[in-house]
Amino acid sequence: MAATTLAGTLTMQSPQAAGKATIQTDLADYPPDTQVNVTGSGWLPGEVVELTFTETATVPPGGFTDGPFVFYATADALGDIANGAFSTDQHDLGVHFLLTAKG
Repeated sequence: MAATTLAGTLTMQSPQAAGKATIQTDLADYPPDTQVNVTGSGWLPGEVVELTFTETATVPPGGFTDGPFVFYATADALGDIANGAFSTDQHDLGVHFLLTAKG
């Protein structure tokens, strides 16, 4: 069964968080119409983290892509973030996403 694949990267703008902050998703592959849960740690308390999902490739090549999709998470007192606002669509079957976090 083909699914949607996520890969993550971090873009740091807070010098205090550089090298410490993390993001992850609850799954590596998602079937269509599935909620994507993003969590992270090591952010500054109260820091607003911008989460961007960008469609980077399709299988087979040349398929439909849209986005990017931007969501936000605010770090709690421990520097942890969570966001489940993004869900895959039916047309995301075989699409690869890049998840970027910027705080």
